[in-house]
Amino acid sequence: MNNTIYFHNGSNSVLARLIISFLRIYGMHKRMKRKILKDKYRKYPAKIPGSIRNNFHVSKTDLSGRKTWTFSNSSKISNTFIIYIHGGAYYSNIIRFQWNFVKKLLHKTNAKIIVPDYPLAPEHNVEEVYSFMETLYRKIIQEHENQRIVLIGDSAGGGLALGFAQFLRDKNLKQPSDLILLSPWLDLTMINPIVSNYAKSDKILNINALKIAAKKYSGNISTKDYRVSPVFGSFYGLGRISLFTSTNDILYADAQKLKFSLDHDKTPFNYYEYKNLFHDWPLITFLKESAHVTEKIQEILMIK
Repeated sequence: MNNTIYFHNGSNSVLARLIISFLRIYGMHKRMKRKILKDKYRKYPAKIPGSIRNNFHVSKTDLSGRKTWTFSNSSKISNTFIIYIHGGAYYSNIIRFQWNFVKKLLHKTNAKIIVPDYPLAPEHNVEEVYSFMETLYRKIIQEHENQRIVLIGDSAGGGLALGFAQFLRDKNLKQPSDLILLSPWLDLTMINPIVSNYAKSDKILNINALKIAAKKYSGNISTKDYRVSPVFGSFYGLGRISLFTSTNDILYADAQKLKFSLDHDKTPFNYYEYKNLFHDWPLITFLKESAHVTEKIQEILMIK
């Protein structure tokens, strides 16, 4: 299967440019550092929008003392089961923008989607997160053994998706057919010297804040362990990887590193690069640049 390498070089929409201006004026990256330092990120999930509850089947279950939600379109269900792993620097629970993205996926894919409320730092660490995810995944493959499983994650959730896929391979558990990584946080060491080149253009992420979050999340495990920083792992035996990244994102540097590794190892992958867009732009579902991403995801999932 041929790799898809795509560069989105057109001018950003007016709305995207307005959001970038707002992020700069609002000082989002400085606020991020303060919230990490004071642990002010919300630990409980945002309320599921009525537009999801009223138009899709929603069920909630408790697992290891935490919630998981399952969503489906009762009239149009495909054979695909998506596990969506939200981002938030491993500190923040799912927010409304991420629920809106889930709604978009439901419309575009007709897949059944499960959203786990996985443990968060600093109260919990990577070992607790992987224990929770393994319990959830074993339950899913037992109950849906004949369904195609896809992992989709944004930001920290994208890094978790890639690390967890390596973990599943090493455990000899069923591998997801696809890993779709949106602005993924791949290297929690933050030692890539190229990262600082993008700090000025990134209006959302703060390098120092991410280092603090990484230390709390990793616990007693090295930040170079693939469970923490999946870019240091190996990619043989994984499902097809589709990587979405943007050039105004400090995480772009490590997306390039992953792309090089996949290319060098001749691992099948798709790569989508968007010029001058901000971190996690696919979550802003009213942007045309976000709609473009969900269309690409729909295309990816149509290829078995």
